[in-house]
Amino acid sequence: MIRRFVLVAFAAALAAPVVPVTRAPAEVLFSCSGIDGGFFLLSPGLSHTQTAQNAFYDTVDIYNQPCSNGEHALFRIGSIFTDYGLNAVTSFPSRPLGCPVVWGGAGPDYADRTPILLGPTDPSFNVHWYSTDTSSTGIAKVRQGSTSTRWLLVFTITAGKYAPPAGLTTKIKFNADIKAQRGNEPPFTCADDSSPVTGVDLLSAGSVLVQQK
Repeated sequence: MIRRFVLVAFAAALAAPVVPVTRAPAEVLFSCSGIDGGFFLLSPGLSHTQTAQNAFYDTVDIYNQPCSNGEHALFRIGSIFTDYGLNAVTSFPSRPLGCPVVWGGAGPDYADRTPILLGPTDPSFNVHWYSTDTSSTGIAKVRQGSTSTRWLLVFTITAGKYAPPAGLTTKIKFNADIKAQRGNEPPFTCADDSSPVTGVDLLSAGSVLVQQK
């Protein structure tokens, strides 16, 4: 009798409809049409052969690009900003960085959305909001973008303005195309490792989204 009851219950469970678990969509707090620009300085720099990198001095500016709530912002990223208590943003041990293949690097180019730079120790970025003269801090991450010369930058706010309530996360996301900075002395080359690209400019490649989920 007990065995029959178990079999009936098991059959009923198999026949029950499967209800998919859906995740709530992220709420867009506000958006901006793009970034004005920025740069990442890297040590030792991007060269023909991939190697570990420290993105020690980086900024992004959103001032002339209109935001839906009237915001303007300046991002500071990297360990050079000791006055702000910022921690290092580095490449992953298993994923060293070099020049993109299209620039002459040996590769391989990483797949879309692969994490390539991370500041794991909070805070690794500070963003100053001009509208209220206040700041946000948190964790900075860079993912490979949809092309070898595009990055997806993700800033997770943990404290300050736009910090999320318990159980939620606030992220700032945008794509930027990278361009090797001119002015290196001697001029950079990706054909070998003699003169690395020590800095890349960030060029706007779409809108900036500030989302909470």
